[in-house]
Amino acid sequence: MNHELKSRLEDYIDEYDPKVLTRYVKKDSELDEAIQECEGRTYSEKMYNALTDHEHSICERGNLKKYVSITKGYKFCGSTGKCECARDQVSKKTSETKQSLSEESIKKSSEKRKSTMVDRYQVDNPGKLPKAKENRKAFYDAKRASKGTTP
Repeated sequence: MNHELKSRLEDYIDEYDPKVLTRYVKKDSELDEAIQECEGRTYSEKMYNALTDHEHSICERGNLKKYVSITKGYKFCGSTGKCECARDQVSKKTSETKQSLSEESIKKSSEKRKSTMVDRYQVDNPGKLPKAKENRKAFYDAKRASKGTTP
């Protein structure tokens, strides 16, 4: 798509709400024709790809990414439980965030967490809750039973 058509599409995006954008863009026959030639499953996705020079809708692991909107583009191909790309990105962002925290803020956060646990549950660690202890005992009992050993 040439620069002039991209500019017109950007003007439509600035002028109209995303809910009615498609209706107005389709009235511009030259722009509509150029958008129809773009890759995408929906008209909105085709418009997004026209603006971004066909950003890849396939992730680096070969899966189809999910399209979100004209303003947000694509997201990962699945949740962190299913998509390695999402898991890697979340892991990277988490590491960056944790590295940016000062020792003081980490200590303050830890103290706040302990205080909240004591206020709500009268223990400073969720592992000390009766339900957690029961679950842990059941888990290890089942594990021993499967190996044929007893405590």
